[in-house]
Amino acid sequence: MIRCSLAVIAVLFLVFIFPRAINVFLPFIIAFFVAALLNPLVNKVNQKLKIPRRIIALVLDLLVFLLIASLIGWLVYAVINEAISFATGIQTNWSDIVARIDSLSDSFDWLKEKLPPQAVEILEGFEESIAVFIQNTSKNLLRSVMSATTTLTTKTGSFLTGFIMAILAAYFIIADYNRMSAGIKKHIGQRASNYISILKSAVINALGRYLKSQLLLALTAFLFMFAALGIYGQPYALLIALFLGIVDLLPIIGTIAILVPWGIIEIIVGSFSKGIFLIVIGVSFFLIRKVIEPKIVGSQTGLHPLAALMSIYVGLRLSGVWGAVLGPVVLMLIISIAKSGIFNSTVMDLKILAARISRVLNKRSGEKTES
Repeated sequence: MIRCSLAVIAVLFLVFIFPRAINVFLPFIIAFFVAALLNPLVNKVNQKLKIPRRIIALVLDLLVFLLIASLIGWLVYAVINEAISFATGIQTNWSDIVARIDSLSDSFDWLKEKLPPQAVEILEGFEESIAVFIQNTSKNLLRSVMSATTTLTTKTGSFLTGFIMAILAAYFIIADYNRMSAGIKKHIGQRASNYISILKSAVINALGRYLKSQLLLALTAFLFMFAALGIYGQPYALLIALFLGIVDLLPIIGTIAILVPWGIIEIIVGSFSKGIFLIVIGVSFFLIRKVIEPKIVGSQTGLHPLAALMSIYVGLRLSGVWGAVLGPVVLMLIISIAKSGIFNSTVMDLKILAARISRVLNKRSGEKTES
């Protein structure tokens, strides 16, 4: 009964308190993962070159976080710069865009002559809606970028504080990693240490297999796009396909978010056939990916395709795009931990509790029958 109560408390902690704790201690969690990744390298350098451990920790710590800061800075700058350039380009060339839309509309005059007046009005309204949508999209995009830039600027102080804390914490952890690890194992006991080792191996195994599945999906995207663009005769097909393969790894964007806007722009500027081609291959691969994703994720992670599909859907419903990405990982962790035997005692307690409840219910049912 005590173990059941502890299990319920643990579940409530994970659901209600753990997410907030992660948000508060995020710099130290990042520091711990960085330290865990760098510790083997620090040990090897320390043994071979006999350089003091603290010096190695300081150099590697600064290099890693300098690389992280550079990547974040470049990514933020590139996204903001490209978004502003795209939005202002639409605003600046609005008269040319309207002329292109009118020219495209004029090319369908023969169709308008054969359609009833009601259908012609719908087509003209659709044409006007496209123009309004493009103009509003550019304005909203520019407004959103400015708002996001302002938000980033106001939160720069807290971000820098957390970033510096992560750097310092990582250095202290790396410098004393072996001693801290030995001290923790000594105080928590061998049984708890074994449980932690099981959880660690389960996390690494789950993440490794899931990343492998995502790389296979990205490779599929690269090969599909390279073949389609190469057959069409698109210049720089290899580089564009490589870029789309990398984009396919990102959970929020995806290749369809690149190809469909690109296709719409091509249609607006007069390349109707190319625009339709880009939209078709974008939508086609989106549908193909949705079909093959559960199968590839299932084959690489050991999950049944139906289980992988359900974990993706449930994750999407609960936490949006990131939930869909992490859903299979969470399911793999639960299965791995359950197979490790950690929950055996809890399951046994639940069976005993269920048996006791069943006996009480049967006893009351028998008393009612006698009366």
